[in-house]
Amino acid sequence: MHSTLTSKGQLTLPKAARDLLQLVAGTRFSFEVIGDKLVLTPARVNALSVRGTLKSPHARPLSIAEMDEGISLAMHEKYGVPAPLAPNLSSPRSATTSATATATPVVKPARKSTRKSK
Repeated sequence: MHSTLTSKGQLTLPKAARDLLQLVAGTRFSFEVIGDKLVLTPARVNALSVRGTLKSPHARPLSIAEMDEGISLAMHEKYGVPAPLAPNLSSPRSATTSATATATPVVKPARKSTRKSK
C-alpha cells in the first residue's frame, strides 16, 4: 500500500488499512521513528483523560444554591470577578442546601466592545 504526502504534511491512509485496523475519522495516532521507518500506532485512550465524563449512579443532584456557588467560584477563578460572600466557596457542595438557602447572584464579566470608535 502506498500514499503520497501532501504539501500540508498530510497522508491519506488507504481504505484497506483503515478497514483492517477498524480506524474511524478522529482516531489519534502516536508516531515513532525507528531507524529509517515511521511507525504509526493508534493512540490508546488514557483512563484519566475520560474521568468524570460519565455520571455516577451514586451522585445526587445539586441544589440551585450549590450551582450558584460553583458558578461564582469558577467566575472568580477564571475572570477574577469578585466572588460574593457565601458560607463556603471552596466547596461547591457546601452546607447551604437547606430549603431556606438563598441563591447567590452571579456577576457577569464586562463584555469588550467590538464597535469601532469614530
